[in-house]
Amino acid sequence: MSQEPDDNQLVAVHSPAVELTPNDSGDGVGACSSMAYGAQPISPALHGAQNQGQASSVPIVESKSTKSDHGDCADEFNGLVNLIPEFGVIHLRSALSVQEQRKLWKKCKTNVRDPPTSGGSGMTSFHVSSGSTDAKTTKGGHRDEGWSKYGELLFLRSAVELARQVEENESMELEPSYCRLARILSGDQPVRIDHISGNMYRSNCKLNNHCDMNKPFFTMSVALGNDAEFTVGRKTTRPNKNERSGRPQTLTMRSGDAMFFDGGSIPHSVDRILPDTAPAWWSREKTQNGSRVVVLFRESPT
Repeated sequence: MSQEPDDNQLVAVHSPAVELTPNDSGDGVGACSSMAYGAQPISPALHGAQNQGQASSVPIVESKSTKSDHGDCADEFNGLVNLIPEFGVIHLRSALSVQEQRKLWKKCKTNVRDPPTSGGSGMTSFHVSSGSTDAKTTKGGHRDEGWSKYGELLFLRSAVELARQVEENESMELEPSYCRLARILSGDQPVRIDHISGNMYRSNCKLNNHCDMNKPFFTMSVALGNDAEFTVGRKTTRPNKNERSGRPQTLTMRSGDAMFFDGGSIPHSVDRILPDTAPAWWSREKTQNGSRVVVLFRESPT
């Protein structure tokens, strides 16, 4: 029998078109099915999706997610979705409820080191889990199945929300990150979370513009703490052969937001962190010099 998650366990995120059912592991993360509640399989062109009157030609497309009929669930996604079609970015605003944010922080804070008061980069990194799906579930450098399932659900949520908004057209067939999500939703290529890590930022920290590597590297980034100005598409000083740059676009990543994009091909940076913008629960955590945390769920580079 499944167990109720305690405060140390992650709560499964819930998209209105995604059915989450308890599993037998007691990790608080359910199994999922993208075919629940009438969700339809889609091709790499994401055919049959609705864009709710929003034109995909504008740099950032913003629309309201469709509300489900499950009532006022704490973990139900009813936030806004921002798309940057030029770079294949899907930004889920308020992807995690306050309760989910607190549980996610409690789950990862034992791995986090507070950044120094001054000097250095102003940022510390932490590792949570790594390893392929057939690796043993152990801590300290190997795969943690509970964390991986949580990341899979976030990937699936992005796929569902993208399918609601994107019309079938050639540009979407050519966008690798949108095609990746389409293959997840259709079941052709399931999610494979192989690396989970994160960063804690000091309030005056900036993340220099960069690509994570020289090949596609699909990433789900989840933000906790103070708001940050996150820019994608600005050309790097030494572009790799796969880099995709253009007119830079800036989004505000707030606590509880999530973003899916190809971190290996799309240049990205944190231009600044906005002080005193964190939710009340974060202020009570007494993180000393830490102003913002980002948790990164990544598939293996392709």
